[in-house]
Amino acid sequence: MLPDVLGGDMFADIAVATATIVLGVWVPAYFSLRGFRTRQWWEKKADAYQQAISVLAHEMHYFDTLMEDDVLRRNPTPEQRATMTREFDKARSALDRLRFESAFLFSDQCREVLDSHFRSVDGLSQADGNHVDYLDSRAALSRAALDQFIVAAKRDLKV
Repeated sequence: MLPDVLGGDMFADIAVATATIVLGVWVPAYFSLRGFRTRQWWEKKADAYQQAISVLAHEMHYFDTLMEDDVLRRNPTPEQRATMTREFDKARSALDRLRFESAFLFSDQCREVLDSHFRSVDGLSQADGNHVDYLDSRAALSRAALDQFIVAAKRDLKV
């Protein structure tokens, strides 16, 4: 006697084996890819935060340096002054670009810190006092924004 090749039990066994194979391959792949995407997203966020922090620190350093030069009566050469100004302008435009490009990466609190910083700086006028006071105020605004941004970034990145 030949075995019943086309019997119902064989089709049920094939269906169970196929379902087991599909689930055994698909479920681990799904969770592995999901974890990979989550790590990639976190790294993008961390990179955007790092760039913003770097620019805010550069801005703060720029105004601290200008203030020290004024207070200590150091006279940097026009080339040194032009280089510092060029680097500041580049960093400032990078921060402005980051503020808009990373709107979906930054937390609401981080975006508010940056927006508040830009509003504060735009509202500050050098005519309000002497040059050293202006530089001190700009450095203080940058320092406060940097401190607030770091706290908000740490909270968002959960570090």
